[in-house]
Amino acid sequence: MPTPFLVTGRIVLPYFHTPLTHVAHAYVKDLTLVGSDWKIRPRTSGSSDMLWTDAADGLSIAYAKQLLNTDTFGQALLQQLISNVWVTMDTHTVTGTPSAGAAEPAGQATLTIKDTVMRNFKVVIMESGIPTPAIWKTPPSTPTGLQQFVGYFIGTYGDEKAPYNWQVNQGDCYARAGGFVSLSGFLNRKVARARGV
Repeated sequence: MPTPFLVTGRIVLPYFHTPLTHVAHAYVKDLTLVGSDWKIRPRTSGSSDMLWTDAADGLSIAYAKQLLNTDTFGQALLQQLISNVWVTMDTHTVTGTPSAGAAEPAGQATLTIKDTVMRNFKVVIMESGIPTPAIWKTPPSTPTGLQQFVGYFIGTYGDEKAPYNWQVNQGDCYARAGGFVSLSGFLNRKVARARGV
């Protein structure tokens, strides 16, 4: 059964792997304007008390673990779904710095995790340091950057800014603690065509 679409807020994070631009999307819970600050609700709180900019920084730090050290991030966007249109409410310069020593041209890696009601949700990263073809059925233990990337999303690594602590799926559910299902790397044909591979 497909996950119903219940969220109304998301963070959009563009990243550049020359000459292509890719985009990470992360849904957020209970997007609220408090004074002049946009806030979201982390899993540890009953109210929207986390700055969205902290969450955007955490997303960039997680992705940076697997993006090539010459890649760069664009401005993160905070968007709200209004009348079926995603409207940008704020922007932010993120703190993550890509640090991987290698990347898979035209590669796509998909991390599948369970949410709190046992539905799958996916985290996708393009042209990262995750090898293709490859599949993990248990969380990777090496190399360190790969282990950390996964840990940021399943709750085994990072601080309160880590996506595990605030990201929800389209059904408005947080990731399940230790909810790793799989990590797979494969060739993305659309990106391969754009690269002429």
